Amino acid sequence: IKVWLHVLFFSLCLIRSLDGLEHEPEQVRSFSLRTQSKTEFAQQDSETFSTRIVGGTKALDSLPWVVLIDYAGGGYVTCTGNIIASRWIATAGHCVLNADNSGYVSAAGTSVVYGCSNTKSVECKTATAVRIVVHPCYTPSNDQDHDDVALLEMDRDLGIEPVRVDGWDGVVNITKGSDITLAGFGVVDNRNMVRSPDLMRVTLPLATKKECERANPWALAKGYLDFDN
Repeated sequence: IKVWLHVLFFSLCLIRSLDGLEHEPEQVRSFSLRTQSKTEFAQQDSETFSTRIVGGTKALDSLPWVVLIDYAGGGYVTCTGNIIASRWIATAGHCVLNADNSGYVSAAGTSVVYGCSNTKSVECKTATAVRIVVHPCYTPSNDQDHDDVALLEMDRDLGIEPVRVDGWDGVVNITKGSDITLAGFGVVDNRNMVRSPDLMRVTLPLATKKECERANPWALAKGYLDFDN
């Protein structure tokens, strides 16, 4: 886990948790999407939402290591995670922020749904977290995206082969513009902020550094993201 913390960094353009060693040329990566309230939605302009991923196609059973985080500290959330070890799940640090963004929720009341690509399926299983480890360089707030990583230690072995992590299980060499697949649970329509029960996936080209900077002017101005990594 310590090695993973050293090498794995999240950004809005690329999340480096993947199973790319077995998926050429299309790399499979996973993203985390947290549902916004209607009030938050009204405060965002169209340019901000143009950088978000909404919709996609149903992933069906092609990504068994992807899980839904539906409760964090007892509060309802919509976040996606990846099983990276028998009892460990990687997700975004902002998924475990407390209500006023001043710190983090407790592991108590934090649960995930796994083993299914549709949350209404009878195949779904639930596990609860016993520990939350947030990247030490992540700053609890409502606007900082650097090192936006958290690990959840679960109360049991999940019994699913983990996703391979770039830099930990090996290295995947991909070039800018290569197709990558992003997947997650979340809303599928910005006008209807209701979580879809289906795991969704979408294929997009890997963004260049300049494209990432243009899509994240606030993070660029504040120095929140390292766009070289």
